[in-house]
Amino acid sequence: MEYNRLFVFVPKTDKESDLENIFSQYGEISKVHIVTNKDTGESKGIAFITYSKPSSAALAIEECGPNYKAVFAKPKHDDGPSAYPPSYPRHIDSKNPTSSYSLLAPPSHQHRDEPSVLTAYTSSIVSYNEVYKIMNIAPELELVKELSRQQMYDKKIFQVIYNSIAAAEHAVNRINGFEYPPGHPIILEFSSTPISISSAVDPIASKISKDIEVLSSTVNKALAVIKNASITSASLCLADEFSSPLAPKRGNEKVLLPSSDNSFRLFFVCKPIIPPMRLLEDTFKMFKGFRNINVIDGKNYGYVTYDNLESATRAINCLNDHKVYNSRLKVMEAEPREPNRKRMKPDTM
Repeated sequence: MEYNRLFVFVPKTDKESDLENIFSQYGEISKVHIVTNKDTGESKGIAFITYSKPSSAALAIEECGPNYKAVFAKPKHDDGPSAYPPSYPRHIDSKNPTSSYSLLAPPSHQHRDEPSVLTAYTSSIVSYNEVYKIMNIAPELELVKELSRQQMYDKKIFQVIYNSIAAAEHAVNRINGFEYPPGHPIILEFSSTPISISSAVDPIASKISKDIEVLSSTVNKALAVIKNASITSASLCLADEFSSPLAPKRGNEKVLLPSSDNSFRLFFVCKPIIPPMRLLEDTFKMFKGFRNINVIDGKNYGYVTYDNLESATRAINCLNDHKVYNSRLKVMEAEPREPNRKRMKPDTM
């Protein structure tokens, strides 16, 4: 993953100079490249933008506005031409994905608040993490599971589950026909075989959830003991010897600066993917003063805010470089927002 290089969906009318002018407000740009059709020279609506600093790239992803969709770029992969497999839904036109609505509509017997199951067909070179991030564009994503390919040697099949039909419909409308990588449309359709979330989720998820709850309780008890003991330098040293796997790492403390509302805002990245939201939130809630957590839609990073310096500092020292649900956390102080920075406005029609 290249954290200073972005993969951006842009209007086909934009030129490289336009993108440089728009995205340079987030930081110094090293290079802008628009992907074009080799035969016609027409823009494919995709661009790569490289920044000098990863923090500028992250800021651009967060604030680039509704006209642009940006993600961190991955190294290039060579992908030769691939034909549709025998069982691949040929009758769906990727440029007009609503041409066969029967496959794009949910089963008529399903209630609106029930989990909804989709089937996704992708290029064979697309990784699980990439598919997860794409499907996470829609809200309420519960599960992405790769299925046996059977005769589809040049395609991958994924089962995708959302918590409601509304979320699944939103996913179909946003994702079906989207080309990733360019020239290889993702086909997303409703499955004819409903499945319950309880039978589909990872069997170790419940165990991890219990582990997080136990860990949270243990750390909170330890913090309460420290507070009630009239904290001294000696007691702090003893606290640092605490045997919990989330014991803070001494020597890495950094003086954090409060935001304009006197809160302390942290930036976190989860590699390779965001854990289940409840587990992630419970992890950050282990420290008093927790205010809120915000995961950027469709991304593997976000922000968490605390009311006091002590909690924010302990969150960094305890959670940075630790694992939650097989994802490694990177937690650091968030860069302050510039007061004169404005979000992009949508084009007027």
